[in-house]
Amino acid sequence: MRPVNFRTLDLNLLKVFDAVMQERHVTRAAERLAITQPAASNALRRLRDSTQQALEPRSFDVQRDARTFSIAMADATAALFVPALAAGLK
Repeated sequence: MRPVNFRTLDLNLLKVFDAVMQERHVTRAAERLAITQPAASNALRRLRDSTQQALEPRSFDVQRDARTFSIAMADATAALFVPALAAGLK
């Protein structure tokens, strides 16, 4: 399963979702949007798949991941959290 790229997420899927939520019926939502019922169902499936991927991302392996993470916080907050964070990294 590949990660969700929200920059390329088709925002038209949200229009279909909104219409279905308002109409409470896929066929009526499709008619309102001037698309076929199968097209509306397909859009909902694509949106469901994207949401599922966002909630269940691929596993994260800290030993193999090449990304660098930066943590920024106020000095007072750092005094509270950094010792515990540093202890957890050992």
